[in-house]
Order: sequence, then structure tokens, then C-alpha cells
Amino acid sequence: MPQIRETRKASELGYKGNSQYVWGLCKRCGNGRWVQIVKGKPRWERCIHCGRKGRASRGEQHYNWKGGKQKQKGGYVKVSIEHDDQFIDMASIDPKYRRSPTILEHRYIMAKHLGRCLTKKEIVHHLNGIRGDNRIENLALTDKHNHPKQTLMPIYQKRISELEAEVQELRKFVDR
Repeated sequence: MPQIRETRKASELGYKGNSQYVWGLCKRCGNGRWVQIVKGKPRWERCIHCGRKGRASRGEQHYNWKGGKQKQKGGYVKVSIEHDDQFIDMASIDPKYRRSPTILEHRYIMAKHLGRCLTKKEIVHHLNGIRGDNRIENLALTDKHNHPKQTLMPIYQKRISELEAEVQELRKFVDR
């Protein structure tokens, strides 16, 4: 058993790198362990277990909490939900990181509005095309067969209106 403040090289302990380590006691539980020396001082005062107990690591108590919403690359918003939420079956849980379950906000809002979980075949369409606008007035429930019609129809209608206006302008020149 090493003595307190005894130092060793990483290679002597079977660690990678060329850092120095010191034998120290955890400030909280008193267990001995090897701690890396950084700028002449032990890097950590507590062991990993006591360090985790000393701070809230999940949810609103976490130091980096941002309201439970995450903006995705495609413009969609993901929200964190609790494990006891009635819509947990719709959520994805990353077992590797043991993070809280997340769900796409527009699907969550529609499920709450309907009072039931959505199936995988049901698609929630944003009426104005803005994926981050998750007001219930802007959401419509559809399926994969009707969704392209709802998505492309406004684009086609706009283009038709533009072409009709262009035709009217050209008729003015022809009628002269």
C-alpha cells in the first residue's frame, strides 16, 4: 500500500502518457487513489464517485441546463421528457449515455393535444413550413401518402400564381 503523497510516473502505474501521479485520499469518503498532478497539485480532491454525488447531474439542477430543448440540424426541436411521462413510448433513449429521454417537440405537442401516443406511420406536418414553429395551430396530423401533397401544394400554388401574373403581363404587351 503506497504512502500518502507518494508520487509515481504513469508508466509505473500502467497508465498511458508521462504524467506524474500522487497517492491521495478523497476529501469526502477518505478512500485512497492515484491522482494526476497538474501544475504541482492533485487534479481532483474527490474520487469519481463522491464527485458525482456532490452535484446534481441531471435535469434542471444540472449546471449546464438549457431548458430541456435542443435545436437539431434540420430546424426541428427536441425536448427532454421525464421517464414517467405518459408519452415515453414515443421517446428515444440513448442507453450509452443514460441521458433523459428525448422526443421531437412537434410530435410531443400533437400527442398531448390528441391525448394519445402517435404511431410511427403518423406524420405531424408544419403548415407554414417552419420546422421550429410548434404551435398547435401550425401543426396538422397526416400520413406518408398525404404528406407530400401538403408539403408541395403551397409551393405549386405559389408558382402557378407567379406564372399567371407573368401571363397577364405578357398579354398587356400583345394586346397593344
